[in-house]
Amino acid sequence: GYLRQREEFERALALNPNLADGRFAHMLVHDGRARQAVTFMRRVMRQDPLPPPIYFSYLGNAYYMSGNYEDAFNTLRIGMEKMPGYRAIPVWLAAATAQTGRLEEAHKTATLVLEMAPGFTINGWLQHIHFERQSDADLLAEGLRKAGLPE
Repeated sequence: GYLRQREEFERALALNPNLADGRFAHMLVHDGRARQAVTFMRRVMRQDPLPPPIYFSYLGNAYYMSGNYEDAFNTLRIGMEKMPGYRAIPVWLAAATAQTGRLEEAHKTATLVLEMAPGFTINGWLQHIHFERQSDADLLAEGLRKAGLPE
C-alpha cells in the first residue's frame, strides 16, 4: 500500500539522486512534506524541457500545500491549459485562486468543478485524495470553502 510505495520511492531516490519521477512529489505532498515536493518538482522540471502535463498539477499542489498560493495559482493555470479534462486541477485551482483573493474567478472555477463532477463535495474529495495530516486536509478544505464548493 501507501507505506510500501513511500519506502520504494525513498530507496529509488537514495540509489539515484537524479530521480525525476513526479509521482514522488505527489506522494510527498500527501505525506505532509510539501516544501520538499516543491524543491523536488522544480529540479525535475528544470531537467525536462517538456515535462508531462501532470507535473504542473503535482507542482501546483505542492505550492498550495506549502502556502505559496500565488505560484500554485500560476502553475495550476498552466496545468488547466494542458489538461482541461483532468478534474483534480480545477479543484486545486479553485482553492488556490480563492486563497490569492481572486474570489470571483475562484467561484467560476468552482462552477467548472461542479459541472465536471455534479456530486462533488469537499469531504468526499478529501476522503478520495487522503492526507496523512489533518492540518493539510484542513488547509485544502479552507481554500475549497472560500471558492464556494459544498461541504
